[in-house]
Amino acid sequence: MVERPGSFNGIVRIGLHTHRRIAGNPREIKEVRNAYDAYENILKFNPFSMNDFLAAHKLFTAGLVSESGMFRTGDVGVVSGREVVHLGARPEFVPVLVKDLFEWAEKSNVHPLIKSSVVHFEIEFIHPFADGNGRIGRFWQTLVLSRWHDLFAWIPTETMVYRNQAEYYRVLGSAEKTADSTEFIEFMLETIIEALNELPISKITDIFPDIITDKLSKAEMEFLRLIAGFLENNSEIDNYRAQFLTGKSAESAKKYLAALTKAGVLAAVGANKGRKYRLAVRERMG
Repeated sequence: MVERPGSFNGIVRIGLHTHRRIAGNPREIKEVRNAYDAYENILKFNPFSMNDFLAAHKLFTAGLVSESGMFRTGDVGVVSGREVVHLGARPEFVPVLVKDLFEWAEKSNVHPLIKSSVVHFEIEFIHPFADGNGRIGRFWQTLVLSRWHDLFAWIPTETMVYRNQAEYYRVLGSAEKTADSTEFIEFMLETIIEALNELPISKITDIFPDIITDKLSKAEMEFLRLIAGFLENNSEIDNYRAQFLTGKSAESAKKYLAALTKAGVLAAVGANKGRKYRLAVRERMG
């Protein structure tokens, strides 16, 4: 069995901005409808359940493949042109490999951003299905992220990578060749940052408490909340504006801004009285 990369067939974007092709061949239309059904039910799935994993695959591939909702029974490889770029695990090992992956993900204390990327990569590396591995891998990363914060159910991985398909497949192929997920994880983290960067800052700050609870005090979180509205409409803030918005003294504002910078929420630009602060997500995207 051969599976070719690039299976975004029929799906333009799924998430905050959903668009589906009006015209297309029957298979593409069916893929779109199946994907829509899967994402509509995403919050019902358990990211660590083998049964839910198979059920999700069945939604994606219903009426498209013979082994819908089933682990493959034969060998499968991914080819690009005439080159075999990846061979999946032998079929007899697939169930236990997926089981081990989900057990690790459920017990691991690794941050969900990294954990979800590892799960995504390992699904592609194992290649548990005869078809639909790319779709289910991207969906499962979204599922892990949405369990961390439901915001990600509305900006799923499928949407995030759509505009960077070529680089996504290049990085995935490179990582599979070396059996090292580092490059792929870095790509996915940058892709997630890019997606978050397009949201209103009020939405981004919704997930800050989950990311930095262990770094900021309640007072520092309140300071962040008070300046977030200004940053939503302006690229940067200075100490004077922060004082005005929060009612803090110059020295207190400086202390809070320094704490947010140390935590990685803000990025400081300039020095002394000319220093300004930008949202770190925007600063990393340059």
